[in-house]
Amino acid sequence: MSLTKDQANTDSTTEKAAEQADALTRYVADADALIQNAIDQGKFHATTYSYDPNLVPTDVINYYTALGYKVGFPDYLNNLALQPAQLFGEFWVNFWSGVQAPNPVTLPLKITLNWE
Repeated sequence: MSLTKDQANTDSTTEKAAEQADALTRYVADADALIQNAIDQGKFHATTYSYDPNLVPTDVINYYTALGYKVGFPDYLNNLALQPAQLFGEFWVNFWSGVQAPNPVTLPLKITLNWE
């Protein structure tokens, strides 16, 4: 028996969500070890790297900001007063209108967690 399009879509969405949840679980375990190592050295930040294509950066941000951490992406310009069009260029209007969604995240994903 063949799957309907809707069932195939539901199954794919469920599988993708499970992969993303697993990626976040693995990331948190690794990051927690790095955080403890940084604490043992008297530091107030840890920079992590992930090569997992299933790790969703917003999941990491939401998880650690809920715990009170500051989350940064050192490979991206965070402290300059840039307009969004300077960062996304021609994709800006299409990105927010949902027509085109470029993936600006490249691997490895470098994330800094700060607790100072």
